[in-house]
Amino acid sequence: DRALDLLSGIDALEPFDDANDDDDESKDKSSTKPRKKKKVAALTALGYHLASLPVEPRCGKLLLLGTIVGASGPTLTLCAVMTSARSVFVSPLDKREEADAAKRNFAVAFSDHLTAVAAFDEWRRVRATSSAAEARRFTRDNFLSAQTLEAVEQARRQFADHLESIGFLSAEEEEEEGEGNNLPGPGPSGSGATDSAGGRRRRKGKKSKGDTPRARALGAEASLVPDGDKADPEARATSAASVALLKGILCAGLYPNVLVAPRDLVPSRRKDGDDSAAAAASSLVTFQTKKSKSA
Repeated sequence: DRALDLLSGIDALEPFDDANDDDDESKDKSSTKPRKKKKVAALTALGYHLASLPVEPRCGKLLLLGTIVGASGPTLTLCAVMTSARSVFVSPLDKREEADAAKRNFAVAFSDHLTAVAAFDEWRRVRATSSAAEARRFTRDNFLSAQTLEAVEQARRQFADHLESIGFLSAEEEEEEGEGNNLPGPGPSGSGATDSAGGRRRRKGKKSKGDTPRARALGAEASLVPDGDKADPEARATSAASVALLKGILCAGLYPNVLVAPRDLVPSRRKDGDDSAAAAASSLVTFQTKKSKSA
């Protein structure tokens, strides 16, 4: 019943109908025990596709929604981070304060999930443009787990394979605005032209191996700018649009397991415009219940 309730809660099943067991009427009349009823429900369109994905239902819903809105690349990272057994950040006991400070350098929009995505994207950029030794130094200096980051990368590939197997990253189903990353800002480097929304335009003629919807999704980034980063206004505007879309995907995918934080518990920005204090406290927001006077 819990599994059915979970699927019903994420709109994978139609509303339940109570159906009586197909028992003989005479048996029902002679029995002193109440007849048992079973829950009968049909799969929705969402449920049909989730049934084809060998992943946890909420994670599958995230993957499907992200792909539908053209943000499959960042959504792959979100799901890989959320399902990882370990955090991408490490916090040695003897360097706890240094590790916390390093994590705050990646803090995005008071979200641990988006912070991890920003750290992962930065690690990929360093790994692609630097030597192996420099990439190891980057993970060490920023208290990142290279093993966990590699596991996240592998999980992204597996999720992309699952989406491709059910036709959500299929070249035959590719639309004019393209697949992979419709977030504002540039698409993956070396993958062709972008349209006004940052999505990929469909190329005519034979596609190369690296120009498939799956490859573009794996190469796409979230274009997130850490809260304390003094980036140019255009980059910050792009990041804000990406944050809004990714938070919307998270909320839609995890609903109804969503909690709205009371405003008095959310760190406020400083009056002088410096939001570094708010960024520093992004992972420190706690929820407490106040005891009533009568208690």
